[in-house]
Amino acid sequence: MRKQSIVLASMALALGMTACSSDNTRNGPDVDAASAFPLEETIELEFFAQGNANAIKPFGEMQVFKDLQDKTNMTIQWTTATGPDFAEKKNLIFASGELPDAFYGTGVLSNNEVVQYGVEGLIIPLEDMIEEYAPNLHAFLEERPDIKALITAPNGHIYSLPHVNEFDPAAEASAAMFVNQDWLDQVGMDVPETTDELYEVLKAFKGADLNGNGQADEIPMSFRTRDSISGIEALTGAFGKLVTGTNRFYVEDGTVYFTPMEPEYKEYVSYVHKLYAEGLIDPEVFSQEGQVYDAKIRADERTVGVLFGWSRSVLWGQERENWDYVPIPALKGPEGHQLWPRQPGGTTVGSFAITNTNPYPELTMRWLDHVYEERTSVEHAFGPFGSHLYDTDDGKIGLHWPPEGTAEAAFRVQETPGPGAVYIIGDLIQRRPSQQEKRELVEMYAPFTPEEVYPRLMMDEEDVNRLAVLEPELFQENGYIDSQFTQWVMRGNIDAEWDAYVEQLKRMNIEEIVEIYQTNYDRLMESK
Repeated sequence: MRKQSIVLASMALALGMTACSSDNTRNGPDVDAASAFPLEETIELEFFAQGNANAIKPFGEMQVFKDLQDKTNMTIQWTTATGPDFAEKKNLIFASGELPDAFYGTGVLSNNEVVQYGVEGLIIPLEDMIEEYAPNLHAFLEERPDIKALITAPNGHIYSLPHVNEFDPAAEASAAMFVNQDWLDQVGMDVPETTDELYEVLKAFKGADLNGNGQADEIPMSFRTRDSISGIEALTGAFGKLVTGTNRFYVEDGTVYFTPMEPEYKEYVSYVHKLYAEGLIDPEVFSQEGQVYDAKIRADERTVGVLFGWSRSVLWGQERENWDYVPIPALKGPEGHQLWPRQPGGTTVGSFAITNTNPYPELTMRWLDHVYEERTSVEHAFGPFGSHLYDTDDGKIGLHWPPEGTAEAAFRVQETPGPGAVYIIGDLIQRRPSQQEKRELVEMYAPFTPEEVYPRLMMDEEDVNRLAVLEPELFQENGYIDSQFTQWVMRGNIDAEWDAYVEQLKRMNIEEIVEIYQTNYDRLMESK
């Protein structure tokens, strides 16, 4: 990655231009950005991306990117990171000033990062280049002013480009919860409907040789922490206030709450601790990566009783005979609360950004606009034509079934980053049973999802800069909120420590943070 002086970026910003416009940052062939692809001379760029834990090959070896290289004669050198390493590496990139040419992937930059680094000049405004070099994206934004407004910062600039998934209403869906039906049958119990019934089911699973292998390898319940799809945080709704999003804000009757300082959260953590203390929760929940979790729940010899995931098709393939698990509806808590989370729509703002060190920003924009072409977007979402896609008789695009023994999630990311890719997809795709299954899950949880969800809005520079100071210590991986949750689940004692914890949150300016989120939410609601 090229070393870029933060001072130069600030000077360029002060002069009202981007650093990429300086001849000093350009190197390599002099290429006309308006010329047709493929370029006569090869251009090489460096992208940083969030990897996919299920992917079986590096991005540069995936067919969709190899095809794009053939079309453009632009070679991308990829640096990827997954899991806890992703945020750490991204932070190091900005701290060191050694920027890639672009950031790529669904939500690779948070909305706050987009505004912060855009105003600082580290990523460049794109609105003029969209009109001149991105006809596919420009046409889409002309048709969708709502999405154009969503990606436009309060200062009027567009610093990042979106990932848009309008293929399925499930784009707003969150996790689903499943229980092994065979194990339920063996212990003579029904699908739990309350948190108390879930506790009894897990106790019945513990210590019983339900997979019949003669080993005590049964895990009553497993999940991952800080994961909206395979995490347990969906159960917060049974205690009255949901944890939604990485910052855990919840909206009710126009009021923004920080759930981890509400009494309902204490009851939720106490419940999870009870499960952990009695050996009903997988002891690896605080450390297991996605690949470990997926391998554990997909093993032919079932070892997990209750788990969280997207759908049975994604977890275990299309063959229904492999579906040993049935969905658990939104559980009712001790006080009768029954809520289930949903996501704020299918558009993710900070999914592609061009840095001020990029010597060919116009060509980079044209490269991405090829991805936004309708059929190419579908390939980047689901895989190449031939192996993964086919044209149907009714003019739509069909999805091939995964080979026998291959789960849909793993099949999807063989030749593309899949859900982590950058694309715009609508209704061109012919839905198959897996999408129908997810739709049914969405409909099952829909009566219990909140009407209000904190949106992925963009705040102004002052609020972003303030949050950049206040939030990391609280919200980063293994920060104060995470570490307290882990400690309380593992050793308990939340009742004795709760008041001191709330006071510490206040000392860490949580009330000011909530006020910022409330003010921006109110502003958005007033503009509608």
